Amino acid sequence: MLENIREREKLELSLILEEFKKNSLLKSTKEKFDNLSYIRNKEEYSKLKDIVTEYNKKIFLKLPFNGFSKIDEITERLKNLNGHLVEEDLFEIKSSIDYTLKFFKADKNYFFSFFDFQFDIQKVYLFKDNIEKIVDDDGKIKDEASLKLSQIRKNINKLISSQDRIISKILKKYEKYLTEANITLVDNRIVLQVDVHEKNRVKGVFHSYSNTKRTVFIEPEELVFLNNRLNELKEEERLEIAKILEELKDNILSNSSIFSIFISFIPKIDFINSILLFMNEYDANFIQIDDDIELVRVFHPIIKKVKGKDAKPVNIRIEKNRSLLITGPNMGGKTAVLKTIGVSALLTKLGLPVCSSEFSKIRLFDKIFCDIGDDQSLEDGISTFASHLLNYKEIVENCDENSLILLDEVGTGTSIKEGTSFAISLIKTFLEKESTLVFTTHFDPIKDFSLKNEKISTCAMKYDFENNIPYFELEYGTVGQSGMFSLLKKYGFPEKIIEESYRIVGKDFLDYTQIIRDYQIKIEKLESEREKIELLKKSQMKIEEITKKELDDYLDKKNMMEKEYRNRINQKIESLRSEFEKVVRELTESKEKSKKKEIIKNFRKFLDENVVIKEGEKSSIKENLIIKPGDTVQLRDKVEGIVKNIDGDRVSIDINGVILKTNLANIVNIIERKDGVEKRYYVDEDIKEEIDLRGKFSDEALEELENYILKASGSGIKRVRVIHGHGKGILKDKIRSFLKGVKFVKGFSPAPLDEGGDGVTIIEFF
Repeated sequence: MLENIREREKLELSLILEEFKKNSLLKSTKEKFDNLSYIRNKEEYSKLKDIVTEYNKKIFLKLPFNGFSKIDEITERLKNLNGHLVEEDLFEIKSSIDYTLKFFKADKNYFFSFFDFQFDIQKVYLFKDNIEKIVDDDGKIKDEASLKLSQIRKNINKLISSQDRIISKILKKYEKYLTEANITLVDNRIVLQVDVHEKNRVKGVFHSYSNTKRTVFIEPEELVFLNNRLNELKEEERLEIAKILEELKDNILSNSSIFSIFISFIPKIDFINSILLFMNEYDANFIQIDDDIELVRVFHPIIKKVKGKDAKPVNIRIEKNRSLLITGPNMGGKTAVLKTIGVSALLTKLGLPVCSSEFSKIRLFDKIFCDIGDDQSLEDGISTFASHLLNYKEIVENCDENSLILLDEVGTGTSIKEGTSFAISLIKTFLEKESTLVFTTHFDPIKDFSLKNEKISTCAMKYDFENNIPYFELEYGTVGQSGMFSLLKKYGFPEKIIEESYRIVGKDFLDYTQIIRDYQIKIEKLESEREKIELLKKSQMKIEEITKKELDDYLDKKNMMEKEYRNRINQKIESLRSEFEKVVRELTESKEKSKKKEIIKNFRKFLDENVVIKEGEKSSIKENLIIKPGDTVQLRDKVEGIVKNIDGDRVSIDINGVILKTNLANIVNIIERKDGVEKRYYVDEDIKEEIDLRGKFSDEALEELENYILKASGSGIKRVRVIHGHGKGILKDKIRSFLKGVKFVKGFSPAPLDEGGDGVTIIEFF
């Protein structure tokens, strides 16, 4: 429920809610619109928006919603312990069940989203079968609703048939004594209309006289028994129907799924349906919640209702942490814009759609205040200006940074000088409180103050003064004239009065149109300079981009040339290796074995150190990080300690009180610990995650593998590939046998087929 009645009345919100309510079928829905609570956050608004949007997309156009105007009354009778259903309720009960099942068939998952408990649809189907057995399509109880009812109605029909035959005989028997040759009902009994002078000629029970006293209503004795019996049967029928209806009520109340259809489901659909019908009629939409206000093609709903197609939308923009001054002539639309902003904010706060484009944005304000129109009271002795002051005081005392304040013609009602000074002081107060203020004025000092204040945006209502036509459009970045002199000319005032007015206002008259025009010229010059600077920045970025591309192209070309060079060298090496293998075989056959082994070893070492360049190796040595005393370091065998002293390539390390002297090359990591976070800096060369040992002798391959494992495990790599090839399996077997004794190795296995199969061994480290 809205707390502030003034805002509700001034912004004409109650009239707008009536437009929602006219689409509602249920009384409870109408009351819900009158008692809507403010939403608390953006999420609540989005939830309501999603509910209406989904219903519109999945159900609204597919399944008509009508004929449920008595559901509220039915629900009240169901909830009341002493309440009873009546036969007239059956049509809406049946219709509600039919609508529910059609909704379910249209979209089962969406249907269940309407219930916050375990809904049993099978029980609804069973209830539908049951009610169709006792109720016909018109909502009347069928004869077959119960065996007893069926028998009672058969007896009634038989009695009526007998009665009809007797009535025909009686009418013929007494026709000359009757004033009307037909029967009538008095107190639910069949009587004859007998001439008062002939009343003694008709045997039966006297009931009453007509108004003219010329006719006597007599129940013929031949019909007394039949009438008594018919009334007895009618009473039995009534009691049996009451029993059937009571059983139906118990059936509904005993099943929460059925009862929820009447108490929750149908009312919820009625509320959503009412909103959608309003949206379709007024081109309304749920909009976005944002810090800025940007209302695109927005209407005040009442203006749209009154003017129809002639109503013109406006575009309203208020940036975050800024306020807005609206200027322009009387009848230009300033007050309408104020009300449109206010009612859009209120509708959003109530979770309802706004008459604007769906791309509009608005802030969700905690409080909304307005001072629009005249609140003077003759009864309370409050003048127009005093009423404004009381309103201003209330706003000042209660507004904050999340308040929207709407002030129309602020400062009017007293002298221009006093009103202007008070208005500026009031505006400053609202700005200091960081409220969002939207206000109108005709006073030039207030316009001047607003133009100079960086927290206030200005706009003017466009107006054709020559033809006296308002455009109902906002022009931002300017202020408008009140247009009095143009209007004086338009309405044919004597030139003497117009000239005298000009003379009196004299030099104090400010042509804000020219002031704004000069200001915009300066802004355009600044904007031109800014564009030049932006162009220079873009040119510089383009040059840097081109330079980077040329450098990347150069590096790619350089790497390609190095790769070609390595390939050529490796080809020569392979040739040398073949020659070397030939030499080895020849030397092996010779008798001087010790000398041959020495020659072989020296030659192999020479090749490895001076000739072979493998794919992926660096042609230059990587610079290591500088290790200094006090650093925490990790050695290749994963032992950690603190550096005490460095002497050339030798380093002394304190490992838990034991001083170890070793080579700098054995250090693989510098460890830095700070605020519970550990960082490791690797100081050795880059280690790849695979090593290729194909074509190497066993002892050479194992020596190279051992060095590689030390480096790889120390660098933090968890998994590497050793390529040894298939061949005869000699190198593979020696490598795997060697790995069994390496303490850093967690495990090893042949690679998957897509990674080389048994020609590759996968090693995993701890």
